[in-house]
Amino acid sequence: MVRIGSVRLRPRLLAVSVALGLVVAVGLGLWWGSPGSETVTPEDDVVMDRPGEFTDATIALNEAVTGDPLPIVDLVNLAGDRFSSGELVGTPLVVNLWFADCPPCRRELPAFAAVHAEVGDRVRFVGINPRDDVERTSSFARERGVFYENYLDPDGRFLTAAGIAAMPTTLLVDADGTILEQRSGEVDQATLTRLVEEWFLR
Repeated sequence: MVRIGSVRLRPRLLAVSVALGLVVAVGLGLWWGSPGSETVTPEDDVVMDRPGEFTDATIALNEAVTGDPLPIVDLVNLAGDRFSSGELVGTPLVVNLWFADCPPCRRELPAFAAVHAEVGDRVRFVGINPRDDVERTSSFARERGVFYENYLDPDGRFLTAAGIAAMPTTLLVDADGTILEQRSGEVDQATLTRLVEEWFLR
């Protein structure tokens, strides 16, 4: 028998009590660490930032669109006017989906600006922004040296038609409007240069 203060405990009862305490502690630990037990804050229910991409928390992956035609939807140009993406067809395209609060988008924009400066007379570069307004899109792009055309997708029609969940996403599109290659996530300057040369400058 073990005495704790003025209380006497039988060894067998003490062992059972300790064992039960451990079971309860482990159970609580497992519950607390399980995915369903996490506390969700308002900031968590919109997007998840992953290395190289910014992903909608409700969708896992971009749909595969290589070989599909470029979606034809209404966009908005930086003058605030409606513009059909169908008007982009006819020239080899590099289409980059981005927005200002996407960290990998911010990192890769200077690379797109640099490659555009080299080959922009042969390949049309286009940015599509589904989240920001005209002023934010224009100023943010200019700060990163981007002087090619940018459009807004305020209703998410292009994103929906192309099945895009993660950004940045880059589409290389043939002159006839066929999507030749789809890249999800950040693209560096060397990779972008290689892709443009392989598809359009051979």
